Amino acid sequence: LDLAERAQRYIEDSDVFELMSPATLGIVCFRRCSAEYDDEAAVEAFNTALVGDLADSGLGMVSSTRLFGRYALRICILNHTTTWTDVEVVLRRLETATVSIGAGSSDSHAHRTADVTAGWPEVGVAGTEDIRSLPLLAHVDDQWVRWVATVGRRRHLAAGETVVRQWDIDRDFYLLLDGEADVFAGDRRLTTMVSGDFFGELAALDWGASFGYPRLASVQARTDLEVIVLTDAELSELMAAVPIVDARIRAVAGERAGRL
Repeated sequence: LDLAERAQRYIEDSDVFELMSPATLGIVCFRRCSAEYDDEAAVEAFNTALVGDLADSGLGMVSSTRLFGRYALRICILNHTTTWTDVEVVLRRLETATVSIGAGSSDSHAHRTADVTAGWPEVGVAGTEDIRSLPLLAHVDDQWVRWVATVGRRRHLAAGETVVRQWDIDRDFYLLLDGEADVFAGDRRLTTMVSGDFFGELAALDWGASFGYPRLASVQARTDLEVIVLTDAELSELMAAVPIVDARIRAVAGERAGRL
């Protein structure tokens, strides 16, 4: 078994963890439950405090996400030097750490880690209805449309602003909700994208052996834009769960890669 699958088994065998998403591409989503906290807000605050406690311990770090509106811890096992001992130490800390969501030092963890996007400009939780109309999500089960609305970040960009720059190595994926954007390779304009299109998939996809493309083209807002942004990990999770989305993205990615 690879490390993520071993982590999944550890979580499934634990009396206090809840597995929320199976091991996919080195990522497992889960959270710790406690009889002391029996409502969603308290469970979120409790797990947020666990994230802060782990970071302060120096043993490792985990991120967080939302799955169907529910807060989840996300362990990403991507470093080739990581061993099972490293992973087990982190899981044991999350499994046994004593934290509080009341007054005191744990409160500072909650405020610091509850929303790592809070300081980003023009970023917010995406709505649902406009996302439901995107061609990429046509005939997709409502639960996954709601998932995209929950984890996606809405961004507003002004006309003329560069959304992604050629040769950059960031791996975010973009769904274009409203507006038009020009695609450039160097100084050559390749095409103009309109509402309903998506871009960034070539950099976001893992093409095997942990290989991913850098940005092969720049995207510049022709008009004011409204986009939904998914991380590469979130896109991978969506594609793994919804085969029709996987097929649509890979078909477009293959066509675009052939033109660049």
